[in-house]
Amino acid sequence: GAVLVRYDEKIGKVYAYITTESDLVQRAKKILSKSALNDYAVFVAKDGENSQNLTLTSQSILSGEIKRGENLADFVSPPLERSKAWLMQKMMGGKSFVAMPINIRGEKLGAVIFMFKKPLPQIGDRDIDILKAFSQQIGVIIENLQFYQSLNKNIEELIRTKDNLEETLTMKNEFLRIVSHQLRTPLTAVRGLISMWKDGDFDNLASVKMSEVKTRVANNVERLNNIINDMIKAMEAEGDLKLKFAPTDIEELIKDNIEILKSNFERKGLYIKYKKFGEYIPEIEADKNSLPYVFINLIDNAEKYTEKGGLEITVYREEDNVYVRFFDTGVGLSDKDKETLFKKFSRGQDSGRLNPGGSGLGLFIAKQILDEHHGKIQVSSLGRGKGTTFVVSLPINQPKPDLRV
Repeated sequence: GAVLVRYDEKIGKVYAYITTESDLVQRAKKILSKSALNDYAVFVAKDGENSQNLTLTSQSILSGEIKRGENLADFVSPPLERSKAWLMQKMMGGKSFVAMPINIRGEKLGAVIFMFKKPLPQIGDRDIDILKAFSQQIGVIIENLQFYQSLNKNIEELIRTKDNLEETLTMKNEFLRIVSHQLRTPLTAVRGLISMWKDGDFDNLASVKMSEVKTRVANNVERLNNIINDMIKAMEAEGDLKLKFAPTDIEELIKDNIEILKSNFERKGLYIKYKKFGEYIPEIEADKNSLPYVFINLIDNAEKYTEKGGLEITVYREEDNVYVRFFDTGVGLSDKDKETLFKKFSRGQDSGRLNPGGSGLGLFIAKQILDEHHGKIQVSSLGRGKGTTFVVSLPINQPKPDLRV
């Protein structure tokens, strides 16, 4: 029989694995308690300790020398109790044992314990040479296994790096698309109108027509401003957002945002409703400058991606959190859309048709702001054409500085 013993030099321990088992070995194991000899039995083996206190197995590993003995207990106790080691030896009929160290390129890999049914004096040089060759082969197998594990780990790391590079490339392409299209389109329109104005093309226009021209200029400038602000906020969100938490009336905040965007809903014949569950919604600790961006973005998206029906906003409290639910009857989201919704430059399948001027940064920024508030945002949709629900949760009180993670 033989037992392979692997050595972990970092923690100074070795682990034993039974590698060959005869019927006698099986019988010997059955008479022992389950905890007597596990597949991973630990032997103490630390440099600097008195070698007399170590098993012969540990001594063989640390010194690189072959160790011989007539008692199994000298090789495996501890952890195996000496009485149980003796019982195992008796059941297996072992009369002598040899611990053969395994070293590859100067590295201590472990040892193999061999059992013989002949007395120790009868173990000759030929036996030792065979054991050496066998142990060297085991060492090569272990080395190849370690190389394979290392190679497999490197391959997995390369795959992760490749995926990250592909995602970065996609984001770069989206950024270039925004710069080349989303910024250039309104800029070209503004430049064209200003050029016509400069050339006197509008001199004879009626005041109503002139008002339309001014509105077009203002709308395109506002579109440019929104995209640039989104890009700036996205860069800030990826850095260290400087938030100032203060008691904030979340109901008042939402109502103010509704008032700002209500006319956009009315213009499209959409409703926007607000209600709360429970009589009292407490103030929360929040940053009054950044949190409105989250609600404005969600309300604005609901209007842009809803063609009939409208938006219902519900506020309620559960335990130590305040929840804000945004349910719209809009175009809905596919499973694919939901997977990438909060990533930079992510845009849904209907965004090109319904919101061609969007930057694809709004929800990314919103999530970053909520993360800094120790809050969450969740999205659900039954599918395309079936509306979308966003639920924002915010803690009433921010965690103390030493408890924040």
